[in-house]
Amino acid sequence: SLQNGSAFLPFPLSPIRRSPSNSGESKDVPPEGKQQKKASRACTRTKKRRVVKEVSNPTATPYSAQKPNEATSSANISQVSTTKKSPRSYVKVGGADVLFGRGGGSNNHPGNKKYLKKVRERAIEYANANAKQDKSAQKKITEEVISFMQCKGRFLNQDKDTKRWYVADARKVYTKVRQALYDQGNRQSREDSDGSGNKQDL
Repeated sequence: SLQNGSAFLPFPLSPIRRSPSNSGESKDVPPEGKQQKKASRACTRTKKRRVVKEVSNPTATPYSAQKPNEATSSANISQVSTTKKSPRSYVKVGGADVLFGRGGGSNNHPGNKKYLKKVRERAIEYANANAKQDKSAQKKITEEVISFMQCKGRFLNQDKDTKRWYVADARKVYTKVRQALYDQGNRQSREDSDGSGNKQDL
């Protein structure tokens, strides 16, 4: 029946819900839903780029098959290879070089004779600094002897296997020269009468 020109329905009407259209999003979609959709689209674009990259480089390992640390493994390998100790560079012995070793063969070398002479000249001075526990003076004397010999020569070590000579490490050179000054200073201080202070193994 009609009341006041309008239709009368015996049951209430349910509210009509609008679904989002294909052309855009509905105004009824909450902000959280919009953020999730944006994140989903960004993830999809990233996956597409990975697929394109894998197709363009068929020899590369697919991204899905990579392990978590595989991306940095190549960088670590290259870093290890660059820090690997370089092989010894063998040199030809010169007359001004100092040969480290034991025995008369090294002491008869011209460079060793010059070196032992310099050590004897500074030995007493080093012994006095040692008695006063003046480490700065000891260091200065040691470095001056090294600098004097390195003006024209080098300090060399011999490879036990190949019997060839190579430039000694700077730390070993310092230790050797300091020990030579210490030993020679003790010999001269004791005024050894047998002349053993004139001979010294390096």
